[in-house]
Amino acid sequence: MATIDEKLEHFNKVALEEAAKKRDEILQQMKKEKEALINQKREEFQVQAQEFLKAELQYIEKEKNEIISKAFLEARELVSKKREEIKKSVFDEIEEKIKNFVRSDHYKEYLLNLITKSCKLAGEGELIVLLREKDINLVSEEVSKLPLKISLKAKDEVFGGCKVINKSLNTFIDNTISKKIKESMDKFFEISCLRID
Repeated sequence: MATIDEKLEHFNKVALEEAAKKRDEILQQMKKEKEALINQKREEFQVQAQEFLKAELQYIEKEKNEIISKAFLEARELVSKKREEIKKSVFDEIEEKIKNFVRSDHYKEYLLNLITKSCKLAGEGELIVLLREKDINLVSEEVSKLPLKISLKAKDEVFGGCKVINKSLNTFIDNTISKKIKESMDKFFEISCLRID
């Protein structure tokens, strides 16, 4: 028969085994809870990180768009400024050449041909030719010999070339050098991609 010591030892052994089993269950449960808590926190951190990343990307995109927009406006202003500088430079040079041309011997012939062409374009009727005062003095004699009913009038705004008004047909022809320069400048800026719309 088992002695009390043996019984106590057996009882102690069973109790310790029971406690170890309980301890292992508790540790296993704690491990599962710890893993679940870690997974939950990991998911929360990932959601927060994604939200933070999304917000930062939106901020960066906004900043990028603002920088691009600002750079575009600055470039547009620069192109516009350079365009005006080029325009002024070219116009000044052309204006000087035109001044020399209207003082040359070739200008009278050019002007007479231009008046004849413009009057034909305006059609038959009562024609008024607008010219510079100097040009009237230059061509009045030859114009009076043309087989058309033409009256010459001085107009300060005409800088070389002529304008023709047909009072009978209510038509207007602008063959001034300044108009041709403007059209040429517009075409120049269009084909050289310096036009800003």
